[in-house]
Amino acid sequence: LLPPQRTRSVKLPPSRARILKSFEGHMKRGSVLIHDGENSHKILTETLGLTEEVHTTKETRNLSDDDNPMGPINAVHRSLKRFMKQHPAYERDDLQDWLNLFWFIYTNRGISIDDKVKKLLQMAVLTRKVIRFRDVFAKKQKNDDLSGHLCKPRLNNIKKFIDILR
Repeated sequence: LLPPQRTRSVKLPPSRARILKSFEGHMKRGSVLIHDGENSHKILTETLGLTEEVHTTKETRNLSDDDNPMGPINAVHRSLKRFMKQHPAYERDDLQDWLNLFWFIYTNRGISIDDKVKKLLQMAVLTRKVIRFRDVFAKKQKNDDLSGHLCKPRLNNIKKFIDILR
């Protein structure tokens, strides 16, 4: 038997339609879009009436992080990448929850753990979520899941969650 051959992944340019679908509900009309000149971003400026600030890779390639106008955006990207690598066992259906958790942690850096927990609990109490008994009960019967879906933890335990917030 021959060892499996490695296949090289091909990076496809993002389509304008996919970019618009991904971002249109998350960007306020008239906002400033700071980007690297990717052609597919043009649909956002055209459709959402955004002002754009373009910094091409060619112009930022040899700049230090401090001088690079894309520095803050790159920092968020690096942090998100590191966060997702630290938590590789997430399910795709839970991706938005993980992104929300990342954003909560990222935007609340520098505040005490007590204040983070307080803020998180306030958000949890103020979030309205409708859970229909029949839906939960039917899933429990169907899957023979004794742990139930109402209390399915997103993370292993509260201690691990608090450690992540630090």
